[in-house]
Amino acid sequence: MKCAETDREALKSALQAAVTSAYSSQSRLHGDACPPQDGEVEYVTKSEMKEVLSVCENVVREGIIMEVGSSFFSLFIDRVVKLGERDYLPLFLRFVDSFDVMRLELMGFLEADLECDVMVQRLMGLVTVEWHLDLKNCRGQAYLGSGDVSYKLKAFACKVQEKYPLAISTHCSCYSFNTWWSKSIPVPAVKRALDTFEEVLMFFGSSVALEKQLDHVIDFGLRESYEKVQELQGKFCSCWQEKHDSYEVFVQMLEPLVECLEKVKNNPQRWKASVSELAGALLHKVMEFDFIIAMVVLKNASSFTRELSAGIQKDQFTAASQLCQISGIVATLNRVKTNMKVFHQNWFDEACAMAQSLRVQIEVPENSLPRDSMIKPVGYYKDGLSVPLVDNLINTVKDHFSEDHKEALNFLSLVPCSVTVSYVFESLKSKPPLYSSDLPDADNFFTELCCWRVTWKTKVASVTIPSSIFHTLRLPLMQYFGNINALLRIMSVLPSTALEDCGVVMRHKKFQEYLRDTNPKDRSPCLALLQVGTDFSRDLDRMVTQCLKVTPQALEGICLDKESKSFNKNTENNMEVEYIKVEAEELQIPQSPDKMEEPELKLADENGSKGDNRQSLATLFRLAALLGKKNSTICELSEEDQELFIQELRMCHWFGCEGKNTSSIGSDEMVKLLMNGIRDVILKEIQESPFFSLITDKAVKIGDKTHLPVFVRYVGESAPKVEFLGFLPFDENCHVDRQANNLAKILTEDWSLPMSQCRGQAFMQLGPGYQSLKKMSLEFLRSYPLCVVTPSESCGLAHWLARSVPCSSVAKMLDVTEDLLLFFDESPSLERQLAQAIDGLLNMPREALEEIPETCCSRWKKREDFFDILADTLEGVLSCLDAVSSTATGAKSMHAQVLSTALRNMDYIVTLVILKNACAPLRNCSTVFRCGNPADILCEAEKIPSVIEFLNKMLENVSAMHATWFEQAFQLATRVAPEQVCFSEEANSYESPEIYYRENLSIPLLQSLIDEMKYSFSDSHLKALSVLSLLPSCNPQPVLSESTYKPFSLYLTDLPEPEVAEQELNTWAAVWRENYQDVALPTSIAETLVHPESKSHPTVTLLLRLVAVLPSVSMECDLMKTTLNSMRDLLRNTVCKGSKTDHVMLLSHCTTLTRLPEVIEKCVEVDPESSPCLSQV
Repeated sequence: MKCAETDREALKSALQAAVTSAYSSQSRLHGDACPPQDGEVEYVTKSEMKEVLSVCENVVREGIIMEVGSSFFSLFIDRVVKLGERDYLPLFLRFVDSFDVMRLELMGFLEADLECDVMVQRLMGLVTVEWHLDLKNCRGQAYLGSGDVSYKLKAFACKVQEKYPLAISTHCSCYSFNTWWSKSIPVPAVKRALDTFEEVLMFFGSSVALEKQLDHVIDFGLRESYEKVQELQGKFCSCWQEKHDSYEVFVQMLEPLVECLEKVKNNPQRWKASVSELAGALLHKVMEFDFIIAMVVLKNASSFTRELSAGIQKDQFTAASQLCQISGIVATLNRVKTNMKVFHQNWFDEACAMAQSLRVQIEVPENSLPRDSMIKPVGYYKDGLSVPLVDNLINTVKDHFSEDHKEALNFLSLVPCSVTVSYVFESLKSKPPLYSSDLPDADNFFTELCCWRVTWKTKVASVTIPSSIFHTLRLPLMQYFGNINALLRIMSVLPSTALEDCGVVMRHKKFQEYLRDTNPKDRSPCLALLQVGTDFSRDLDRMVTQCLKVTPQALEGICLDKESKSFNKNTENNMEVEYIKVEAEELQIPQSPDKMEEPELKLADENGSKGDNRQSLATLFRLAALLGKKNSTICELSEEDQELFIQELRMCHWFGCEGKNTSSIGSDEMVKLLMNGIRDVILKEIQESPFFSLITDKAVKIGDKTHLPVFVRYVGESAPKVEFLGFLPFDENCHVDRQANNLAKILTEDWSLPMSQCRGQAFMQLGPGYQSLKKMSLEFLRSYPLCVVTPSESCGLAHWLARSVPCSSVAKMLDVTEDLLLFFDESPSLERQLAQAIDGLLNMPREALEEIPETCCSRWKKREDFFDILADTLEGVLSCLDAVSSTATGAKSMHAQVLSTALRNMDYIVTLVILKNACAPLRNCSTVFRCGNPADILCEAEKIPSVIEFLNKMLENVSAMHATWFEQAFQLATRVAPEQVCFSEEANSYESPEIYYRENLSIPLLQSLIDEMKYSFSDSHLKALSVLSLLPSCNPQPVLSESTYKPFSLYLTDLPEPEVAEQELNTWAAVWRENYQDVALPTSIAETLVHPESKSHPTVTLLLRLVAVLPSVSMECDLMKTTLNSMRDLLRNTVCKGSKTDHVMLLSHCTTLTRLPEVIEKCVEVDPESSPCLSQV
């Protein structure tokens, strides 16, 4: 018996030595000495040895599976690695063993080049059939891949989660989140840069001497941060994937790194030829602008997620508390996306400065587009790098922090050290836990939760409060907290939670070391698993047992060979130790202050030689616009503001306009800079608001080009404001999708409007040629659901909706009417003539008639009875036109005659009468919206569905309705033009003109009104209007907890503290009910916002600011009409050289022009060198 045991021990010793020798043969150090023979066994053939190793591999895997048992686990698939000649995906399993230790074990490899369906089936077979794991126990999936591999892994993740919803998709804590998302982004430029980045770090990590050189690089590159130098020296090559600022560090030390590579390359006496050659190859890659800009963009993009990345890998309290930051991060990234033009330009400028310092040419890659396409690098990298990177980053954050994942991470607050300090703990009591089905006693979870908190609040459980899951699980009292125990075990296997160091081998780190220490061609899946995953204390005995069953002869040969092989191996190892010794002579990076300042001075000189004053002019114009908005002089600013103002002027650098290298700035470009300055100030006010709405009015024609005037509405301080933002170029013949994209691009990129903050949009359409506006509106709505579509109170609802009707006769009728109103608006005498002509035609009191002339000329379109008044007064209007035509001379007479003919046209009259009748249901509703009384608006908003229903009934009975309308039109026509009652050829081609107008006017008109009412008064719009109920004059009511109606429900994501909103609204209602009974209540939003009570109710204030920007809600002082009329007057009266739209834009902001001379004078006073340039302004 003793002899048998001795034989078994010999077999175990021999097998352990053979397995260790086999996988050690992959080492780079071994490979350099003797790659072919090392690891071979003299008495065993290669095929037999391969079989032995395969048996041992299966034993290791089975050992891990036995430790997993029926407990919870998660799956982690790492990035693609090359083993031999093929690409493989490494598969890891995370679980908690019987000793409560968190484990992450390598389970094997899967070919990466499989087709999607095949890969999904193969993965499913591996996990469920070969590993005998039950996916019901899977509580997490983390798969790192990009490109096609990412798509395949997502398909598998979706298939698993579809059947097992608790197998949540997350990232893996083995990598920092910043590293994770950067490695998974399918952007070619990023992938190329990261490949080079890793090659550089692998190069410096390949020997002690080279790593020492990298330490010097770190010391110099990060010389301003002593703590960072100490943190990274000697470790950066091996731990960069776990760091949250690796790309920032690399960019900071890039210049000394390049110098170091140059010295290694140019000093073959100190370094092996292969090392110098590799340094040269890396230097070539690093010195490409493609690499530099990708690293700079990565550095800047990762700064937005750095805090999140670091927080979720710290202690449990920090990780749980980071969850509330995610929506803010997504919002910030969306703002970056919206303002990409600005951000990318900054990133591009940073990369250019670095490239110039390194003497790298700024160009696009040679293999990009055809070289003759004259593509500019800034545009190429914006479209090919920054835009897709930020898009993918936004999606990655959303995907990896789903609602289920965030809810799961909340359970980290159960760790005792977090229980008494984490506000997140309170949220666990709000609803049943995500993992109710996993709890042993789910019914008593909330009771157990309270007991758990009391236990740690009173500190009766332990003198030392545990700060890790591992130490918590090992507490004796856990037997009394079965639910808490189960939840903490699930947290232990969730891939995104930190893998606590419990004293066991960290297999993933060992796998990373294996990849660093081996050549890809020498690797194999079997040897990789054996080297990384073998635990001889667990596996060796079963290895011997299995080998005795499967390959007994091979095992005997291994045992016989042990002594000689061991002797030879020792000899070879000794030889290799001598062979790899390198004389570690440190390359001294020059640190002389004079030498280090030289590149910076040179860069300054290079920049200086360009002599570009654009940036300084932009600052000057922005400051003038700022003064213009405040409507104050510099002297009227506070002392502090004056100081800041002058400081900004001092920061401007001016170059003489006569210098040979000075870039000249034309007057057109100067105007553009001034307009951008005005927009920048408006954007700043929007950011402070912080919400706005976007409004376009009727297109204007200047020459042969069409332009859309664009306005923004927001709350400045406490009152709504409307600002004219500029004109959008519009082409009615352009393809709908292309035009929509072009318009959106100008708004979001050129003008940098932050659409994530847009809470309303009102785009006036003018028939079928303007479908691109609706397309753009829908795209905005899809991306930003709170950007609700509304009509604008700039004109009556009937007029607004009629503009969108896809009938040429309606568009023509509205154009003629517009011309008519402009004609009578030309002079007061024409208005008086009109008043006399229509006196007596309207059935209304005399005092009301006094309003009619003004109504006809400037406010008709705002009235909901606009078409009624025009139809009822048509005879008077025509008599007035006839009088003008006969008494006036020249153009005025001709104009009156043309209008008279157009108004007597049968097509015009029929269209007018049908519009009047079809819009009848809108009168009362829209008059209320126009009048601005919030209580009435709330009342009418409730009637919107019934208005739509009434229009539907009119459409159902259109034959009967239309017959009446047509008869009215015919009677009117016979009264105003009895001799001209004739129909068009097209109308006569139908069975009757009545049928023609029914089919081509009444039916499409009613259908369009119904569609537009639904589109303009969506559920979101009506919910937004319900916020008006918070105004004191509307008698705000307390919110009942059981009520499904809550005024703030639409804007939950905008509220800083949504959980207390209901309580604050109830307090607000009580304040006005109890304290202000005998006082005149604020009736408008502006009055309410300045009331002292608003300051103590931030949620109510925010909600009122939100509803204040809605284009449909009438503003105090009729600001929209004032701004519109001002712009129209300027268009009509402006005569200029150059672009008329630019002049109108500047004249609309004339206060900026008024303050500009003062700002120029102050600038010249601060910096006399600015005088030559500013004299041209």
